Amino acid sequence: DKLAGSFAQDRLDDEGVEFTTLYQAIKESGQKSPILVRPHPDRQDHYQIAYGHRRAKILAKLGRSVRAVVQNLTDEELVVIQGQENSARKDLSYIERGLFAVTLEEQGFDRSIIMSALSMEKTQLSRLLSLTKSIPKNVILAIGPAPKAGRPRWTALAERLSALKHATQLD
Repeated sequence: DKLAGSFAQDRLDDEGVEFTTLYQAIKESGQKSPILVRPHPDRQDHYQIAYGHRRAKILAKLGRSVRAVVQNLTDEELVVIQGQENSARKDLSYIERGLFAVTLEEQGFDRSIIMSALSMEKTQLSRLLSLTKSIPKNVILAIGPAPKAGRPRWTALAERLSALKHATQLD
């Protein structure tokens, strides 16, 4: 009850097979690796999660306490660590990486910070941001993480949505 999620959500809510597998593993064997938190910047005696959101959620459901490493992190350090943790595991889908990048940009983070958080170069980031912004967020949320979709399928969807919008404007 003293944990708050990161101010920059990097994962869509999805309690699919991977979540269920992690849930069962933690239920049966306990938490094997700690999560990373920082002292909450606005709430005394509370902490903000840098990474380990799913583990914290599962442990809360199980009514168990959470093992965590506490570090003093700036906002920039938090988002870089958060992004790199998920990128290193290749855990986030293409569109989740896009939403994370858009969120960071909307919160005023410099492109160099976003590139570092996602471990990608400038051209890749520009492409990712452009594509993600071209699809309405409610459509992305309705589809969900779509881990196997990848950039080509999201690009095809964006092109179809653009064509529909263009055709509607002509009528």
